[in-house]
Amino acid sequence: MNNISKRANTNMIVKTVLFLTIYIVPFVLLNLGLITAPWLAIMLYVVSTIGMGGIGMGIMHDANHGCYSKKTNVNERLGWTLDLVGCSSSLW
Repeated sequence: MNNISKRANTNMIVKTVLFLTIYIVPFVLLNLGLITAPWLAIMLYVVSTIGMGGIGMGIMHDANHGCYSKKTNVNERLGWTLDLVGCSSSLW
């Protein structure tokens, strides 16, 4: 009817890159010891937590429902992003 694809579009790809960046960049900065101010460390933890939630609910959830690609292995690999944040994609 509307010719809307059931698979990933540009918005989903941008969302994926955004959530991964929001999680990984603060995580790397904190673990490299580049942040010394406690208030900045707390702020980065909060930002990273938002990215973590986005990975779980925005990337992994869509991938496990097969929304990213017609190829099962692409969806499966994107579902593994849940393992990146400390959860188990196989248990999910």
